[in-house]
Amino acid sequence: MIRYRGTHIFDSIQAKFISGIPMSVMGNQYFVSANDGDDANPGTSPDKPVKTIGRARTLSNATIDWGKYQKKFNVIWIEPAPTEAYDESFAGGFYCAFVIGLGDRHQVMIRPSATYGPFKTNATSIDAVFLNLHFQSLVQDVPICDLGVCNYTKFLGCKFSIGAAVTGVVAIDTVNSDSLVVEDCDFTSGQTENIDTAILNRGGANKYAHNVRYLNNRISAKSYGIRIAGDCTASQAIIKDNLLLIDGAGIGIDGNPGGADTGCAGFVVNNEIIVAGAGDAIHGFAAGKKLYNKTLVNGTFAYETVLA
Repeated sequence: MIRYRGTHIFDSIQAKFISGIPMSVMGNQYFVSANDGDDANPGTSPDKPVKTIGRARTLSNATIDWGKYQKKFNVIWIEPAPTEAYDESFAGGFYCAFVIGLGDRHQVMIRPSATYGPFKTNATSIDAVFLNLHFQSLVQDVPICDLGVCNYTKFLGCKFSIGAAVTGVVAIDTVNSDSLVVEDCDFTSGQTENIDTAILNRGGANKYAHNVRYLNNRISAKSYGIRIAGDCTASQAIIKDNLLLIDGAGIGIDGNPGGADTGCAGFVVNNEIIVAGAGDAIHGFAAGKKLYNKTLVNGTFAYETVLA
C-alpha cells in the first residue's frame, strides 16, 4: 500500500497547499512513488503513481501550453525513496510546476550515483518551485544544480550537500537568472570538507542575475558563500538574513554586479557572516549597499551599519 493514503502527510500538505492556488491556474497533479510506482502508469492519482521523478517531469511539461500567457501550474508530489534517494539527474527543465517532497522527518533526496549532480549540463528551470527536497552530488568538481536558464524559480526549504571525499562542488550554479529565489535552505556536507560555493551566478557576455533573492539560508562553504561574478549583469539583488560560515580565507558574500546594465544594484542586509581565516565577509558591493551585517573574520568582530 503506498503511503499517500490514510493519514500520510500528503493529506494535510495537499489540503493546505492546494487551497492557496487559484483554480484558474491549477493544472494537473502527478504522484511519484519509488516504492509502488510504475512509469507506465498515468501518474495522476495516488493509486497509480509513476516510479521516477523524470517521468513525472515529462508528463507535466507535456501539458504546458506556451501560447497562453496565463499558464496552468502542475504539482508533482514525491514520496521518499525506500533506498534513501532517487538516483536521477535532469538535463531537461521543469516548467510551470511545484515539485514537492513528501518526507515528514527529512527532505526527499535526489542523488545521482555517478557522473552528474541532480541537474546537469545547464538544465533549464522556468516558473518552477522546489520544496522540501534534498539535492546531493557524489562527483568531484561537478555542480549539484547545474542550471543554465533559471527564471522565476524558487528553492524553498531544501538542502544541498555532498558525499564523502567530494570537493570543488558548487551547490547552485546559474548562467542566466531572473527572479531566482533561494529561501530557508541549508547548504552543508556533514563531511570533512564543505561545499566549495553555495550559490554562484556566473558572469560574462549575456550572463545575468536580475532580481535574485537569497533569503534566510544557512550556509557552510569553503571558498564562497554567495557569489555574483564581477562581470555578471545584475540588478536589485537582495541578500538578506542569511547565516554564513566560511572555511579558511574564503568570502562570505562576493559580488560586483556590473556589465552593460547601468541599473545594476545589490543589497546585502542583516546577514551574519563568520569567516574562519583571513578572507572577506563581504566583498565587491558598494559600501552603501551593505547594511547592518554582523561579521566575524579570523576572530575580529565588526558590525556594519553603513547607511551611505
